[in-house]
Amino acid sequence: MRFPRNLSLSAWLGAAILLLSHAPAWGQIVTPSGGTIEWTNPAGWNTGHIPGGSETPQISTGTVTVSGAASIATVNLFGGAITNPGSGNGTLTLTGSSSDWRSGTLNSSAGGKLTLAVASGAVLLISTGSTHNFDGSAIVNNGTINWSAGNFLASQGGTFVNHATFNDSSTGVFGSTGTGGATMTFTNATNGTYAKSAAGTKDTNVVFDNDGAVLVSNGILQFNAGGTNSASGTLTAATGATLRFNGTYTLADAAGLSG
Repeated sequence: MRFPRNLSLSAWLGAAILLLSHAPAWGQIVTPSGGTIEWTNPAGWNTGHIPGGSETPQISTGTVTVSGAASIATVNLFGGAITNPGSGNGTLTLTGSSSDWRSGTLNSSAGGKLTLAVASGAVLLISTGSTHNFDGSAIVNNGTINWSAGNFLASQGGTFVNHATFNDSSTGVFGSTGTGGATMTFTNATNGTYAKSAAGTKDTNVVFDNDGAVLVSNGILQFNAGGTNSASGTLTAATGATLRFNGTYTLADAAGLSG
């Protein structure tokens, strides 16, 4: 870039300060202004602009509506809800390594669906002893999801597709709330890995379809709501760990089952 030679140093410094004052602060926590806001409405955020850069939207109350597609490096969901518009779909993509879901709901309206996408290389932590409900919504994981605590539930037939790594070190419930009469579906895709490491029994009250790798290093993984393990899917229990099928579960002829 070429700069005019006749502009003074003080003028350049003034221009630089003006530009920086309108740029997102790196690492800054930003919050909704209250009530129900639209993600792309600058007035809905305490900074007066749409979150970006290394800013971290922190949602503790109220509802944030995502229309169309939006992306952010990191989000903290500590309460309240993220939803789609009443008559359309919304997708929020996480691209950074430190998003944290401690409480609150991913909530799809009747007129569409909310999708939370974890991009390749991104990390989402599901933490604290609260219930984490994605009500009729979809989660698509292409990065890493670490579930360390709390219940992980879906009302209204939520779906979770894992294309990468889902680490389950929690002792919480994995399943459906029964609300809406639909069972949550978990699909461990061809390149996906679901790894259970906590002691005790994990009841999967979900339709559990596996085309990838299921690894149980500790405790018992119990399939309660059916599902299918395809020819490409492997189910592995380490020494002392257990895979248990309660009811009907379909295993393809060439499926890998060991332990």
